[in-house]
Amino acid sequence: MLAAKAVVGLSPFESPDVTLVAALARASALGVLDLGHSEEVARNALDLLVRRRIGTFGVRIPEHSNVRHWAAFELPEEARVVVLPASMLEGARGLCAARTVLVQVRSVDEARAAISAGAHGLIVKGQEAGGMVGDETSFILVQRVLAEAHSDSASRSSSAPSLPVWVQGGIGLHTAPACIAAGASGVVLDSQLALLEEAETSGELRRALGTFDGSETTVSGGYRLYARPNARAPQVGDGPAEIARQLGARNPAEHLITLGQDAALAAPFAKRFGTVERLVRALHTAFEGHVRQVRAQTPLARHSPFAQEYGTRFPIAQGPMTRVSDRADFAEDVARGGGLPFLALSLMRGAEARSLVLETRDRLGERAWGVGILGFLPPDVREEQLALLSEIRPPVVLIAGGRPSQAKPLEQVGIKTFLHVPSPGLLDLFLKEGARRFVFEGRECGGHVGPRSSFVLWETAVERLLA
Repeated sequence: MLAAKAVVGLSPFESPDVTLVAALARASALGVLDLGHSEEVARNALDLLVRRRIGTFGVRIPEHSNVRHWAAFELPEEARVVVLPASMLEGARGLCAARTVLVQVRSVDEARAAISAGAHGLIVKGQEAGGMVGDETSFILVQRVLAEAHSDSASRSSSAPSLPVWVQGGIGLHTAPACIAAGASGVVLDSQLALLEEAETSGELRRALGTFDGSETTVSGGYRLYARPNARAPQVGDGPAEIARQLGARNPAEHLITLGQDAALAAPFAKRFGTVERLVRALHTAFEGHVRQVRAQTPLARHSPFAQEYGTRFPIAQGPMTRVSDRADFAEDVARGGGLPFLALSLMRGAEARSLVLETRDRLGERAWGVGILGFLPPDVREEQLALLSEIRPPVVLIAGGRPSQAKPLEQVGIKTFLHVPSPGLLDLFLKEGARRFVFEGRECGGHVGPRSSFVLWETAVERLLA
């Protein structure tokens, strides 16, 4: 059964949503009912779901619920899959007996423990997801967990299949096939489903999510929560257990709401697809179509179109790093390796800046190189650096924290100029102002970053560009 369920849908906000789970099951996805924090509500939801005769479905046990209570909880026969966080695995063994167990893991250590405990599959839960999260985003964590799952398979037997891995956090039409291509068995949606026709999302939350852009969350006490001025906020010092007791799924002014950055995809999904069935169908189409497109175009291959345009062997750029890439010999090493090097001018000015740029130009000759500057420097420093670059004309410039008005003079003298863009709203503005070269830098990176994880930023930015 699991092999056929590349798409898993959890009822969002750590609350049962019977209609949504039923729609997921009918769309040939694995619908998972979050049992929430109320036994009465959970039992009523399970009874309703069974009466809908949808066949097999899953249930999720949330963090900081009563382990002893769940151990004695009798699930219906149709609930063949149990999803639970790694912290709940030991105490819920009675509930998991004779069922498929998928363990949500937030770190490599949790993944190792779940594998040792006999989990049937892992759900990598990235830091951008709603609810309890760890330190690593989906993009980083899935690569590390896949390596662990594969190595465990190799140590057991050369013929043993790798433990299946799903990815939760930042999942959309473009990141989902990327996870599959990387070796994941499937993906998990939750907050993204909240505005579809079948979702039982409250009117208050529907209004809030209608303009959500991915930046309106915060992590407190280990939980990623909805955060806006008119929303309830946790008290300073509240730990995970205190936060769990304040969770709700209706009015953000009255309850804390678990919400991922990927809720920014809820409104676009509702507008474009409307129903669960259409969204699931679109994801399955993307699994095949995106991989087929990448195989045909090989955008990351040696001498790809990007590499040819910028004069490198590989379509790889080295980001500017103060006290690391502020030396000509470093840039030369990167260029020799086939990448596009960027000097970091930082606060450099006068003779020091001129000497570094000229030395790099002389050493690299016809090979590609670039210079990275900060657009938010004091005006006198920034204008001095821009004047130097306009005079010497390196092939490429990258402006972090800059504006199209700063890039335009450089483009006019033949310098290909990139701008850092940390949000979809800023991308819209920059496109209107004529900018066409961007660096989408997720919060995993070093230096000056925005709040969004790479998966969420890339997904929303790609959709804006396609539009």
